[in-house]
Amino acid sequence: MSFANIAWSHTDFIQGSEHRLSAWKSLRKELTQDLDHQDWIKKIIGFWSLAPLQSRVLDYSQTATWPNPWQLLHQGDFDENSVSLGMFYTCALAQDSRWQDQDLELVLLRDPHAHREQLAVCVASTWLIGWEYRTMKSWQTYRNQVILQNRWRCDLETYLPVPV
Repeated sequence: MSFANIAWSHTDFIQGSEHRLSAWKSLRKELTQDLDHQDWIKKIIGFWSLAPLQSRVLDYSQTATWPNPWQLLHQGDFDENSVSLGMFYTCALAQDSRWQDQDLELVLLRDPHAHREQLAVCVASTWLIGWEYRTMKSWQTYRNQVILQNRWRCDLETYLPVPV
């Protein structure tokens, strides 16, 4: 997957909260109708792949503690789960809202073979992002390999995930 023409860098994540918020706003403005679905998603993956990862930051079992999009960027603490949450928020709040809210789901997946449990984003029941670093995978391929434990959609009034 090529991420050429990405206008962001790691410094967008380390120069402070105002810089992160501004870069995220620019990203959402760049997600326009002229992009095909895959290029649209690649921009999101490219941006979020620059976030410096820490060990566990977001407790996926405590949804009441999850930050809204602006809190997430302001805090600046990221792990694989908070990056998936950030990608979910980006999809939901992009300038071109090409998918209905039922087409965007934050999912908690468990892979019993790899002993792994993590948040990811399922887009239009077609693509899975956030499950593997810097990749966009076919949801159809993974849905038979993992156990779907929970799923959420974005409530555009509160900007928080709500259970489906």
